[in-house]
Amino acid sequence: MIGMRLLLLLLVVGCAHTVPIGRLANLDDSYTDSDARRATTDHACPRIERAHFWRVEKAGHTSYLLGTQHVGVGMDRLPDSVVKAFDAASIVAVETLDDDNSASPAEPKRPLSKELGRVAFARFVALIGKEYADDAEFLSPLAAMLILATMYVDTSNFLDSELEKTAHERNKRVVALETSEEVVPVIERWYGARLLRAVLMASRGRREVRDNAIESLHNYCTGQDPDTFADMKGGYGFSSADMRAMKHDLLDARNQAWIPRLEEILDEGNAFVAVGVAHLYGEGSVLDLLRARGYVVSRM
Repeated sequence: MIGMRLLLLLLVVGCAHTVPIGRLANLDDSYTDSDARRATTDHACPRIERAHFWRVEKAGHTSYLLGTQHVGVGMDRLPDSVVKAFDAASIVAVETLDDDNSASPAEPKRPLSKELGRVAFARFVALIGKEYADDAEFLSPLAAMLILATMYVDTSNFLDSELEKTAHERNKRVVALETSEEVVPVIERWYGARLLRAVLMASRGRREVRDNAIESLHNYCTGQDPDTFADMKGGYGFSSADMRAMKHDLLDARNQAWIPRLEEILDEGNAFVAVGVAHLYGEGSVLDLLRARGYVVSRM
């Protein structure tokens, strides 16, 4: 599932001058080469220097919580302290399970060009280049945003999935904080044609997409706080109220819904919890909600 950090890479908020379509392909098509994307990712994040990693304690029970970058980072980049905590854990919790087929995003009901309109669709084709242009019509808005968000990222590494798979292989108990049936309607509510159109109209070209992806990976791997919606004022059809509603649905409400499930896990102790890093920062974060319930949360 596309993460909040990826959305923030894409959505440049504000009504700046729109870059003409002819100037959007301001880098070559090297992003279609998996080796080139892997090299770019390795340069941006050779190793996680400071993980978004916390110890969670209450009533004599200790567990650990890791903020993840969903795409582009694998377990091989994790610091030894995180690997040690994962190895020792008896239970691993993730957002959703890979084999949860309770719900899936709906198939596109009409061509993407009809969903977006002529101008926005032309901008999308210019950004993704010839490699994907023939298939563009058959993409859903969500799939289109995933392509844009990962054009310059190594898509062979999915940290959450790798943690889940490894936990299963080691016969650890693996649980989810939400089901696909719960989260898919939320995702579809926001990651539709309206948001994709705003992303496309705001885009300043492939160079910006690449630079933002590299910066995001580097910031994650050096332990810097992720961007939040705090300074996002809207634009390209999105008001500040829209942005607050988006943050509530995609972050705050889900954080609140996770807490009862997290408490059951954490009160057992010896758990390792992995969720998208955006859920751990800002007002209404998982960390704030846990502290309010008496847990002692310390960054490692």
